[in-house]
Amino acid sequence: MSDPSSENAWHLDKRLPIGLIIGLLAQSAAIVWWASAMEARQSATETMNAEQASQIDTIQNDAQRMAVGA
Repeated sequence: MSDPSSENAWHLDKRLPIGLIIGLLAQSAAIVWWASAMEARQSATETMNAEQASQIDTIQNDAQRMAVGA
């Protein structure tokens, strides 16, 4: 007769439910999609910042020329 406590003991099993596999794959795909969207937003923000910095320089140069009276 087997020990009753070993029947209820926690153990690892080689079987995985297909739902778990599909869920993990879907979650992984969602994480990659989210990271890709974050990268695109960061790139757009960096581009916008560079354009704004150029515009600020132009405005500052124009203001200096106006102040000098050139």
